[in-house]
Amino acid sequence: MYKYLTIMKKLIGLTLLLFMGFACQQQDKPAESVNPEVINKIEMNIEGMSCTGCEETITKSALALEGVKEATASFKDGKAWITFDQNRVTAEKITTAIQNTGYHVAGYAPLE
Repeated sequence: MYKYLTIMKKLIGLTLLLFMGFACQQQDKPAESVNPEVINKIEMNIEGMSCTGCEETITKSALALEGVKEATASFKDGKAWITFDQNRVTAEKITTAIQNTGYHVAGYAPLE
């Protein structure tokens, strides 16, 4: 019986050593690089807005894009202000999304 206990202890010890060795190897792997956010803010000139419903439509179409952080529109000013991560979405894609809702983006300029 003593012989079996000694063998079991050795097997458990080897198993633990192998497990610890495997765990250490996993920790040595470099972390995957993640692109940091590059936040841009733009002001867009939008033609065709006439009410708060138009503001809401433009805001929702911009926010539906992955990478858009904030969006606000004003029909009185004829403008929208968009904050986005340029690694995930471009100003051109935002323009296309807004124009697909029936409004015309007459241009945009960076803010800061």
